[in-house]
Amino acid sequence: MIATRLRTVREQSGLTQAELAEKAGVSPGLIGQLEQGKVQPSLRTIERISEVLGVTPCYFLVPQPSLDSLLH
Repeated sequence: MIATRLRTVREQSGLTQAELAEKAGVSPGLIGQLEQGKVQPSLRTIERISEVLGVTPCYFLVPQPSLDSLLH
């Protein structure tokens, strides 16, 4: 779930993996591993990436149907 959403939002934001990594203060390799679903990020990493991409950490953590039901 995190992998797909991360890649989608990053691409919509027009950022490369390296650009996102630099802005979030993490390594480009970590962004690549996250997008491939090879590793799970720490909450702090999710917060940093979320801030750069302009989404809430919940966007990456809560399944979409659950999020929809919370909002309605």
